[in-house]
Amino acid sequence: MRIRESHIRKIHYSTALGAIGLVALHISVRFSTGHFASSLSYEFVIANYQNLTYAILLELILILVSVHGFNGLRVILLELKQGRVYEKAVENPLT
Repeated sequence: MRIRESHIRKIHYSTALGAIGLVALHISVRFSTGHFASSLSYEFVIANYQNLTYAILLELILILVSVHGFNGLRVILLELKQGRVYEKAVENPLT
């Protein structure tokens, strides 16, 4: 099954908007706690992951940024070189 390019573009834009929103929420949470300077200490990082809601937020940021980044790399590779064989290799590398 092949996904149309317009759907891939919508996924790319939605992951960008989602990542921007979640990163803004992450930064606002960091500043609202008032412990921005100590937020990289080991105990503070472990406490973050013990809070299930905040751990889910961080994992969603990771997923959205990864999908957006890999799709961006795919777009760069498609724009780098043109040709039916090359585009097929980039679009479906396992077939």
